Order: sequence, then C-alpha cells, then structure tokens
Amino acid sequence: MGVDNKKRRLVSEAKVIKVKKDKVKFRFSLFNFLVMSTVFVIVGFFVFNIIKSVVESVDLYNQNLALESRINELYYEKEMLLVQQENLLSDAEIELMAKEKLGLIKPGEVVYVLDNIN
Repeated sequence: MGVDNKKRRLVSEAKVIKVKKDKVKFRFSLFNFLVMSTVFVIVGFFVFNIIKSVVESVDLYNQNLALESRINELYYEKEMLLVQQENLLSDAEIELMAKEKLGLIKPGEVVYVLDNIN
C-alpha cells in the first residue's frame, strides 16, 4: 500500500496495477473492426434514409404549393369564363355581334356606309 500525498489517502497498489492491465488489454482486433464497421454502415444507412425522406417531403410540399396555386388560377379563370358566358347570352350582346360580325340590321334601321373618312 502507498500513500497519495495530494489527497492524503491510502491507495492500493493492486488496484493501480489492475487499471494498467485494463488499459493494455484494449488492442486492435479484427472482430472489433468488423463490429465497428457494421455499426458505421447501419448508422450511415439510417442517416441516408432520413435525409432522403426529408428531401422528398420538401419536394412534395413544394409540388403541393404549386398545384394549389394552379388550382386557384383555374378557379379564377373559370369565374371569368362564366361572366363572359353570361354576357354573351344577353340580348344586347347577341344583337351587337349580329350587327358587327354578320352585318345584320333590324327592320326599319338604316345603315350608312362611309368610304374614305380621311
């Protein structure tokens, strides 16, 4: 037995020798290398899959936003087309199109044709 001067306690020499043996006991072995390599590969696989899932989730989220935006645009376009349809079905619009595109007139109307206004 020895005396530890810093802490004023008895230190067992057998205990000190045992600690030194434990430190020397750890050596490189093929088994330890294979176990650590396997653990590293498995952890790498899980990390890769997690990162892949996160990237796919972000991509799907962005696609969802783009599709929702396109749906809103189509709803707006549908509303505009319904308004145009209502306007085209009105009597005044039908009459205007008949006069402009087909050159038709109502009975009793007089058509004036102007040549060279300049």
